[in-house]
Amino acid sequence: MYEGKYPKKRYKHTLQFVQNHISPEARILDLGVENPFSTILQKEGYQVTNTSGEDLDLNTGAVQSTEYDVVTAFEIFEH
Repeated sequence: MYEGKYPKKRYKHTLQFVQNHISPEARILDLGVENPFSTILQKEGYQVTNTSGEDLDLNTGAVQSTEYDVVTAFEIFEH
């Protein structure tokens, strides 16, 4: 995904933000396909589910669920 340019500094700051504001017991829906940061969150004990890369403007099923406590989009903001 990053071709050797893994954003360690950004991930460090983002993880700190998550740890300060989201309980590890929270169920997180991360918009976008599984990515290195969602893997980091899972290793830190967070329950993370990613969407499948579908167009969420047209196919809203993934975000209409009430199974999640928090919705994030850390890796798709630039789109």
